[in-house]
Amino acid sequence: MNPAHSYEALKDAISRAYPALPRQLQRIARFALERPNELALGTVAAVAEAAQVQPSSLIRFANALDFGGFSEMQQLFRGRLVERSGSYRERIDQLRRRGPAGRPGGVLHQFVGEAVAELGHREENGRAADIKTAVKRICEDEMRRQVAAAGAAPLIVPDDPNTAGSVRERALAAARSAGARAVLISTGAPEITTLNR
Repeated sequence: MNPAHSYEALKDAISRAYPALPRQLQRIARFALERPNELALGTVAAVAEAAQVQPSSLIRFANALDFGGFSEMQQLFRGRLVERSGSYRERIDQLRRRGPAGRPGGVLHQFVGEAVAELGHREENGRAADIKTAVKRICEDEMRRQVAAAGAAPLIVPDDPNTAGSVRERALAAARSAGARAVLISTGAPEITTLNR
């Protein structure tokens, strides 16, 4: 059997091989089909971490699909991205040549519609843990911005289960040692605490 020569053929090959693959390689197969952009752009180590497998498993997966190695298989995923970016450029060129799509804001309307469709796809196919992590990061960034705007330096205390004390206690201790007069703590609902000297 020869390796696939296109992304579509690779998707078919993964689907056909899936039932006979060991459980860890099935995990990689699901990852490859659900998150092809990450597989296209990541290093072996980064993809392995994201897929929660050993790096050697990625090489075994590529070999199971008759590729000489992970990089050879990854080229098909990268090719898919290049093709997609080309199609976006072509669509933009077509829109420029045609002009507005028959009404004011036609191009904007089309782009917004496509963006909404992409967000819908992300919502349907996004993993809950990934979405939760992204929301947490956005909230932390907003809190840092607000603290900085008030003239204070944000102090982020990582949630480290190996460190004694609650997040609140560790945040207060870190703020005192940094010479802060007040601290904004967010472990759900934000709380501002004035420190006594």
